[in-house]
Amino acid sequence: METTKFYQYWGDIPTDETATPPVDYSTLCYLWKCDRRTARGILAELSAFDSGDDYVLIRSSHNAGFFKTRNRAKIEAYRREVYARAMNTLKPLKKIKRVLNRSEQITIDDLLLFGDGIEPFSIDD
Repeated sequence: METTKFYQYWGDIPTDETATPPVDYSTLCYLWKCDRRTARGILAELSAFDSGDDYVLIRSSHNAGFFKTRNRAKIEAYRREVYARAMNTLKPLKKIKRVLNRSEQITIDDLLLFGDGIEPFSIDD
């Protein structure tokens, strides 16, 4: 995403001080003139980008909306939510490793930094 567009999108996300209620998909789709899928992609990029400020984009399933905050308690609560979702997503890997006779331990860092490390295979293998 080009830098000027990034800052435009980032500026459209309210801070927790002004987000009552948090902005939702329909509002972002209207502002960004895009569909929901495109908005999800933009939000994913915004979540991962570190612009150097102290704000974190909160994409919480609990409040069904989006806002940015620098409130440490809210950021910590969101960190726990994201971690729990990630661990739930990774649960099938234990069985997958057993079925594929893999002995190495796969960590979240491995997945985030280096891909899943699992080569494609077919049912016939």
